[in-house]
Amino acid sequence: MRVFITGGSGFIGARLVRALVDGGHEPVCLSRSGKTSAKLAALGAEVLSGDLTEPESIKACVHEAKPTHVAHLAAEIATQRNRDRIEKVNIHGTQALVDACHGLPLERFLFLSTVVRGKASGETFTEADHIPATTPYGKSKAIGDELVLRAHGEWGLPGVILRPSHVYGPGGWFAGLLADRMFRIPGRGANMWDVVHVDDVVSAAMLLLEKGPAGHAFHVVDDEPVTMKTFFAGVAKALERKPYGHAPVWLAKMLKGSGAITAAVRSARSSNARLKELGWIPRFPRSTDAIPAVIRELAAAPAAGS
Repeated sequence: MRVFITGGSGFIGARLVRALVDGGHEPVCLSRSGKTSAKLAALGAEVLSGDLTEPESIKACVHEAKPTHVAHLAAEIATQRNRDRIEKVNIHGTQALVDACHGLPLERFLFLSTVVRGKASGETFTEADHIPATTPYGKSKAIGDELVLRAHGEWGLPGVILRPSHVYGPGGWFAGLLADRMFRIPGRGANMWDVVHVDDVVSAAMLLLEKGPAGHAFHVVDDEPVTMKTFFAGVAKALERKPYGHAPVWLAKMLKGSGAITAAVRSARSSNARLKELGWIPRFPRSTDAIPAVIRELAAAPAAGS
């Protein structure tokens, strides 16, 4: 596979790039900065300079890359408070990339979406269900799904959608959490969290790039949802710290942003049954078992890089 990737330097993207290189594939990554380009090149990717928010730029990069596959991971995430920026990147950027692929002989166009869209009231979601989107980030990802599926129906974009839930692992927000001695759980923490290890997201992405049926969405979560309080209790135990305290939701929203906290306190479960029908097996079926290994990997990272 020759895979054009947006968001290749991110938490999930960097691990996907490594998986592609290790598998003998050719990742071609979009980059806006020299620092990001250097990181991607060090991972073994070919790098093209361009900007997802500039349609002509992204079109030129896609056509120069000559990909067989596309993996669209780049996005402003739930912690972004600027709604205009979320719309510009997540909606208009996705539309620009979809348009740039029109007429290309692609085998797959993978869109990384999310099931974490806002208030969910404790329901269990399958791919056939309507997932209520109440945050700017959640709404932008829902629209992204629609753009990909519409292009599939109108002109045959081989689009397949991957929807992770809360992604944890050695990097991203989880690494920041470990360094944050002031962290508090927003609210009581009784809400259900459907979580997934980053490496399981990557293995699902690889599977869908290779044989995901176009026009369909897939949820990637582990086998056992837990309450948010239970998840962070496991983190505190693995770190040999006291249990995390709690903060009022209103205060957490004021400090961290309404969208991010609304996503954090949502209560939901998601089914991974459809993905398993394709042969996907989670390496980490339970977060309670995986958290200690993640923390060990994070602790070893500085020594490995020295």
